[in-house]
Amino acid sequence: MPRLSHSQLQTYKQCQLKYRFQYIDKLESTFDQTVYTLLGTAVHSALEFLYKQVSNYQTPDIDSVIAKMKESWNAEKDALVEPVTTEVEEQFLHRGESYINRYYKTYTPFNQARPRWFEQRIAYKLDEDTTISGIIDRLDSQGDTLYINDYKTNQKVNPDDHDAHEEQLTIYGLAA
Repeated sequence: MPRLSHSQLQTYKQCQLKYRFQYIDKLESTFDQTVYTLLGTAVHSALEFLYKQVSNYQTPDIDSVIAKMKESWNAEKDALVEPVTTEVEEQFLHRGESYINRYYKTYTPFNQARPRWFEQRIAYKLDEDTTISGIIDRLDSQGDTLYINDYKTNQKVNPDDHDAHEEQLTIYGLAA
């Protein structure tokens, strides 16, 4: 039974041949850790740390959340496909800090809903032969309502990507 993720669907829409090579023929491809993906990983790690604390009725201070982002960055930066200069590293760390600062100030005291899942793998059976799957960054609940959170760290979201992101959240909603 085929199992499709949102990223697989996007690959297919982008280039059917790339989809075939990657997912049907299973030609080897490597994941290249770039400074952009590293930033996303570090911010995700910091927000996961924050909400795991919140789910235990504790709220870490902003400095602890930023320290977690930097810890994640430092643990992963050796895997970068191309080393970056100190100046570029500082720019990206500053970007990460500004994302977290803005997020923290916007959502403090983090009582909008109760965090339930973190980095949760989900699956939705589309039909007898096809399952759609993905990973939800965070799922919250408030009463009978579920909230799906998917973090994005792109500096500017391309308007063309808005529909893809909406599609991704719809898929996650069906599975949750």
